[in-house]
Amino acid sequence: MTPVAIAAKPSKAKSIAGREGDAVNTILNGRGAPKTNTGVDGDFFIDITSFTIYGPKKNGKWPIGISLRGPQGADGKIGERGIAGSAGASTKGDKGEKGDKGDKGEKGEQGERGATGEAGPQGATGPSGATGATGATGAAGPAGAQGAAGPAGTTGAAGSQGAQGEKGDKGDKGETGSTGATGPAGATGPIGPSNVFVGAITFPSNLAGVAGEPITSDTFATLLSDSNYEVDLVISGSGTSDISVLPLHFEVITSGGSRSITHVQWTNASVQSLRNGSTVVIEHTIQARFAVNGSGTGTNVSLQVRLKAGASTVTKPVAFTGNYKMQKVGSVG
Repeated sequence: MTPVAIAAKPSKAKSIAGREGDAVNTILNGRGAPKTNTGVDGDFFIDITSFTIYGPKKNGKWPIGISLRGPQGADGKIGERGIAGSAGASTKGDKGEKGDKGDKGEKGEQGERGATGEAGPQGATGPSGATGATGATGAAGPAGAQGAAGPAGTTGAAGSQGAQGEKGDKGDKGETGSTGATGPAGATGPIGPSNVFVGAITFPSNLAGVAGEPITSDTFATLLSDSNYEVDLVISGSGTSDISVLPLHFEVITSGGSRSITHVQWTNASVQSLRNGSTVVIEHTIQARFAVNGSGTGTNVSLQVRLKAGASTVTKPVAFTGNYKMQKVGSVG
């Protein structure tokens, strides 16, 4: 960027940015905003790209630029359309005269033709004389009248065309066979599994009572109306008692409505365990599987588990927890 001096005004300064003596302030120009080392105090700078003016420079710094462009004026009115000029006259020059045809050379004259003499009577045939010299060719006589045309012969009769043979008869279309009877529709197969649900089984208190006293779990699972399910569950109980074998009775019931519970299978077992690594714990486990038939029912229900001990657990309570997996099925056989 080369500074260009546009105007000058003397300024009294001994030394300003390298200008010795009477410094001359200028208006510089270039592309983009001026750099800090451009010009001296008192100078102006014009950015010729955006038409922005900076200045005057003061204390070695340029102030914020001001645009030299004013606001855009309103569009002017569209001028009226001028009248179309008339078409210029077309002048055609006169056709020039035809030049003279050159002369044709002269043809020699033709001699006159002599008149044809009358034919004399035919004389008797004389002896053959010597062949005389070939005489000059006489003038051609006038053409004789054309004889009358003879009558045209009659056209013979055309022979008769042979008769076309008869077209054979089209064979009859065979009858369409009758449509066979539609076979009976097969039975609709059972609906396949759709959803699987899992969750926990909890009990409000420990099993602690005389023999035969039951404990019932909190409600779990939600069985939709008109739906069938297969349920698997595991219930575990533990305690520090010395009961190594605890006879248990398992029962599953519904809450909130009646459902048919079938195909119930369950087992229970009691074993010693060192689950925490040091203390012997007696663990009791019940595993069960059953089906719930919800056909024809119109309400949703929940499940509960009821346990009974065959021995007293008053002084030897057992805490039970469990979990279940429930799968929706098409039908229960």
